[in-house]
Amino acid sequence: MDSNIIEKTKEKLAEYEERHEKILQAAIKLFNENGYPGTTTASIAKKAGVTEKTMYRHYQNKMILFRECILSIVAELTDLWQKELKEDDGNGTAYLKAIAASYVNFVRNNPDKSMFMVHLYSYRAIPELDKGFKEFVDSRINDTEKIIGAMQKKGTIKSSIHPRVLAGIFIGQYFSVVFLSEFVKPELLNEDIVLELVNNVMKIN
Repeated sequence: MDSNIIEKTKEKLAEYEERHEKILQAAIKLFNENGYPGTTTASIAKKAGVTEKTMYRHYQNKMILFRECILSIVAELTDLWQKELKEDDGNGTAYLKAIAASYVNFVRNNPDKSMFMVHLYSYRAIPELDKGFKEFVDSRINDTEKIIGAMQKKGTIKSSIHPRVLAGIFIGQYFSVVFLSEFVKPELLNEDIVLELVNNVMKIN
């Protein structure tokens, strides 16, 4: 194949991906500012610097774009968590610490995306969005509940509170981190502090 054709194809793909990301970032910002009902595809296209026609080539409608915002943020947060989980210590503490670290680092470095996830709770009145929200949170709580349950059996966690309640408290710390990041200095908020707060509830050895 002609090298010029290959290069042009690569350039077009790079341009497409760049526009794709610009639209996504514009949507996240506007959904934060105006909510889902108050955000139009026209305003997203304008902020992204593209035409509506171009935007629809990337995302067929507002609902699909909104869901893609959720998926991209969840994927980024999950990737960060997996990077923090460098090794399994065999008793679950590495898992909890990795989540705490991913929360703090994600919120610190992604203010728009962090607030988007907070606002997501208020969109539960929209049936199409509520299902996805429940599934995402439920899966996170289920995974964490298993880890915490195992830690309780081993005696690593001394709390007698049901593991699902403890898991919900732990996963819910994300919202606490977002809140605290607005009102405390960055040096006062780190993963060790978040984990210590949870440790006090769970009574981790």
